[in-house]
Amino acid sequence: MDRSVRSTSADVDAVVIGAGFAGLGAAYQLREIGLMVRGFETAGDVGGTWFWNRYPGARTDSKAFIYCYTFSKEIRDEWDWTELYPTQPEVLAYLEFVADRLDLRGLFTFDTTVTSVTWDDQAGLWTIETARGDRVVTRFVVTAVGILSAVNVPEGIDSYAGEMVHTSRWPEQGVDFAGKHVAIIGSGSSGVQLLPNIVDDAATVTLLQRTPNYVSPGRTPPLSSDDRSYYRDNHEAIQEQVRANPLFQAYTLAGMSAKAAPEDERTAVYERAWQEGGLALYMATYADLGIDIESNRTITEFFKRKIESTVRDPAKAAKLIPDHPYGVKRPPSSAGYYEVFNREDVHIVDVRATPIERFTETGAIIDGELRRFDIVVLATGFDAITGAITRLNIHGVDGRSLADEWADGPLNYLGMAMPGFPNLFSVAGPMVPAGNVPSTTEHNGQWIAGIIEHARAVGAERIEVTAGAAGAWRGEVLELFGYTLVRDAGEEANSWFVGANIKGKATFPLFYFGPAIDYVNRCAGEAAANYPNFSFSPAS
Repeated sequence: MDRSVRSTSADVDAVVIGAGFAGLGAAYQLREIGLMVRGFETAGDVGGTWFWNRYPGARTDSKAFIYCYTFSKEIRDEWDWTELYPTQPEVLAYLEFVADRLDLRGLFTFDTTVTSVTWDDQAGLWTIETARGDRVVTRFVVTAVGILSAVNVPEGIDSYAGEMVHTSRWPEQGVDFAGKHVAIIGSGSSGVQLLPNIVDDAATVTLLQRTPNYVSPGRTPPLSSDDRSYYRDNHEAIQEQVRANPLFQAYTLAGMSAKAAPEDERTAVYERAWQEGGLALYMATYADLGIDIESNRTITEFFKRKIESTVRDPAKAAKLIPDHPYGVKRPPSSAGYYEVFNREDVHIVDVRATPIERFTETGAIIDGELRRFDIVVLATGFDAITGAITRLNIHGVDGRSLADEWADGPLNYLGMAMPGFPNLFSVAGPMVPAGNVPSTTEHNGQWIAGIIEHARAVGAERIEVTAGAAGAWRGEVLELFGYTLVRDAGEEANSWFVGANIKGKATFPLFYFGPAIDYVNRCAGEAAANYPNFSFSPAS
């Protein structure tokens, strides 16, 4: 923005960037308090993560009856999930249904990437510019760009001339694997979900793995009409369970300490969770798995036995057994993942032991040998949480760059407001609780609408969090992080929880590692006290 050309009036009250769970929810909440809202979305339609991640096998690992909005009883009554863990097409259809049912689609301009977000301190307004030439002046900006949306592409891959696709930019028409020699780079959630779903078509599949993962079984039971009625009738009780869970999930812990439990009892708990699949091994077992290394070893040994008893080739099994604590990386689930390595046409390369020397036009040179591939699938993840926000090119008071401010790790208050960036809020920004994303985004959207409503009630149009509050919140997040195993092992395990998967990114906790209910209560307390850590003032 040319700062010599000043804006004197807003085109809209609020701009929302992103049209996934976070953006649709935020747009709805802001419209509900009477704001004129405009949204921008890079994709061609609503959906966010679920628009882009169309790869075979993509599905949630949160249960359907909590992987949704709770603010609308009509939506809950009218939408029927078909599976406990819905697939990508079903989640996308749900978000399309919500957008139409709540008349939200018309608020957004699609196929449009925001290229800059610039604050005019004299006018007290933000100017949004886009790649296609839009220029919109607004009072408030809400970034709702998703925690996993800024795609990570490995260096040197441009040398490869064959077919290449990223799991998060999967073509709508799909990918033809028939008879092809396929490489998958990465064993995070998308890689482990994809692999079992393409082996029957491909000639060979080779997993190029840097860090093995703990993969729980992906059980996908269908939901009956009785199931759906039960979830509707017990909505409030289920939400109480979610709020009580440390990670906003519909699970109840079996005990407080794994190492303190009798071995036979502990093994039975783990086995029940294994049979349930999904996130049960982390969410429905013991409270101290994430903070006590001795307790954590009890579940890593359980995983080791499962892998060794499933994968018949000891050499393959050894490559699939992680050497980091369980939970310091996002725990994925996948149906038939370990079993697929018993096939002779499925291979695994440990690229820590034998790194990829370089890519060529036809494949990759590994340990001096050229391995040829017809298709390379990049399951290489994301510049998580902060990446999609800093790429918006945000400049606040005195022209300060948010990307520069966050170079050594993010600074905000409650994950939603940044000092020096008035009237700018983030939904599911850095340092909010990990866990069920729709629960976090809905909470954040409602809270942001609440503080804007308060500002209007007191005659203010400028809202800014104090630097002291942001610094104290950062300190609290770091203190809680210090108790976790992620602090000790996250960087070595290349965990995106701390940004370790991105070369040159500062290692820093990207989540609030305290219980979700503590975070919710903290936010509620701030609101109940009329936001003492914020300044409110009229427009300039």
